[in-house]
Amino acid sequence: MLIAADVFTNNADRYPLIWNNNGNPENLIIRAETDWNSKNEELFDRDNMKFTLARSYAVDNKPNLYGKETQIEEENYNKHLETFDEVVKIVFELLKLVKNGKINPFDSKTRRLQYASIVSTFIYNFIEIDIKPLGELQILLGL
Repeated sequence: MLIAADVFTNNADRYPLIWNNNGNPENLIIRAETDWNSKNEELFDRDNMKFTLARSYAVDNKPNLYGKETQIEEENYNKHLETFDEVVKIVFELLKLVKNGKINPFDSKTRRLQYASIVSTFIYNFIEIDIKPLGELQILLGL
C-alpha cells in the first residue's frame, strides 16, 4: 500500500518504481518482531533470518505536486500520468496472467515481474533479502 500511495502522490523519494532514481531506504523504517530472548548480536547480524519483518513505516514523505502553469510543468504532469497509466496497465496484465495460471510466482524459476522487480532489486541492494517472484506478486497486489 505504501508503494501505491507513493506512486499516487508522486513521492519520488522512497522507492524507485516509476521514477528514474535509486530510491532512498532512509525514508523507510522496517520493524522486526523480537522476543525477550533476542540478543543485540542477533539483531545486528545481517545473515540472521529468524526475525519476522512485521511492519514498515514511512518517514520524510515528500509528495510532489505538478502545476500546469508552464509548459514544462504540464509536460511533467502528463509524463507522470502516462507512466502511472502504464504501471496500472502492466500490474493488471501480470495479475491476469497469474490468475490464469500463465505465471507461477510459487516457482523459483519464474521470471521476475515487471515493475515489481525494480522494487525487489531495491530491497535486495539495501537489506540483502531476495523477495523472489512471490514477494513481487505481493507488491503487485498492494498496488
